Amino acid sequence: IREALLILEAEGIVERRRRGGPIIAMLEYETLVKWAEVMAELEATIAALACSRINPDQATALMDAAQACLDFAESGKDPSHEYYQLNLNFHFAVHAAAGNEVLSDQAVSVGRRLFPYLAARNELPGQPLVTAKEHMEIAKAILDADADRARALMIDHDVFSSRIGLAVMHAIRDRE
Repeated sequence: IREALLILEAEGIVERRRRGGPIIAMLEYETLVKWAEVMAELEATIAALACSRINPDQATALMDAAQACLDFAESGKDPSHEYYQLNLNFHFAVHAAAGNEVLSDQAVSVGRRLFPYLAARNELPGQPLVTAKEHMEIAKAILDADADRARALMIDHDVFSSRIGLAVMHAIRDRE
């Protein structure tokens, strides 16, 4: 556990407090937006690559993952860790279809840094349904082999609007 915490601290994901143990490192709003832009560009490239590389099994997995997000969001269940995992499953299905482990590893690394913000985003009222519908549109663009559309949709999906970004920051601060 100590080694894992040292790695997370080196990556800037956790901070050590004197006599309080490690906590998740908070990003300033401007830094959060910049990391979200990096994530969006990585994921947009991954989605564009998936358009020309996806195979039939991956296409099925992608649509199943998008549908699972939509089904959960439409169920009215409390957005919890369960929805976050479904969201990850969708993104990992896109990554698998792109067939570029280097890009995927970079996106996962950035995602680790953004985890508390991405998780908090999914807890905002109505946000799981919004993201689930975006997943369906991204999946359709990939299956239509429309790389430009898949790229644009993924960027819009990953970049925090100022309204969402501020709501996420407040939700995280309220937990402290």
